[in-house]
Amino acid sequence: MPLFEAMFARRSGLRLRLLRRLLFEPGGEALAVACKGIDIPKSDFATIFMLTRKARSSSSVMNPRELTRVLALYDRVRPEAAHAMIARWQRDSDFLNAVRVLENNGGLEAEANERRAGIERRDTTGS
Repeated sequence: MPLFEAMFARRSGLRLRLLRRLLFEPGGEALAVACKGIDIPKSDFATIFMLTRKARSSSSVMNPRELTRVLALYDRVRPEAAHAMIARWQRDSDFLNAVRVLENNGGLEAEANERRAGIERRDTTGS
């Protein structure tokens, strides 16, 4: 795993200590954003996610819903938002706060679409 971590850190430009936190945080959300941010394809992200979960847990069985959830998140994150997060993490190691900022600022495509749809409905109904 150390070689993989070093290679991922080099490709992403993230400090190794931050990268380790990101790789092994429980939910995998930051890992999804990081992979999207350095243009790792979804199938490769899924493999990385499953391997990091296996490395972090003594259980060899992973809940399929966990994978489904994190893959859905990967799909919802806009590439430009993920690239911005990588840039922020390169400057600021408080990655969990950065993920919250992404979510609050509408970096997730589905949330942004829902907001736009809400605005469009208000505009078309005259409210």
